[in-house]
Amino acid sequence: MVSLLGLVAVIMAGLNERRRELSILRAIGAGPRQILLLLAAEGALVTVAGIVIGASACAFAILLLGIGRKRSSALRSGCSHTASRNGC
Repeated sequence: MVSLLGLVAVIMAGLNERRRELSILRAIGAGPRQILLLLAAEGALVTVAGIVIGASACAFAILLLGIGRKRSSALRSGCSHTASRNGC
C-alpha cells in the first residue's frame, strides 16, 4: 500500500511538472487516450524499475549478510530437531 501511494505521488508530480508539455501534445493533436497511455506506460516503467531495484537490493543484502548459509550440524546430517536431542 505504501509503494502504491509512492507511485501515485511520483506520477502526480510528473503530471504537474509536465502540464505544459501535455498541453502542447494536446495542441498538436494527441488525444486524451494517447496521453493516458503515455502516463500509464510511465507508471508501468517506474513500477518495473522499482521491482527490479528492490529485488536486486534484497538479493544483495541476503548475499552480504549470508542469510541461509549457516546450518547446524544436526540439519546437515539429516537429523530432525527432536532426533538431535536424542543423540542423532
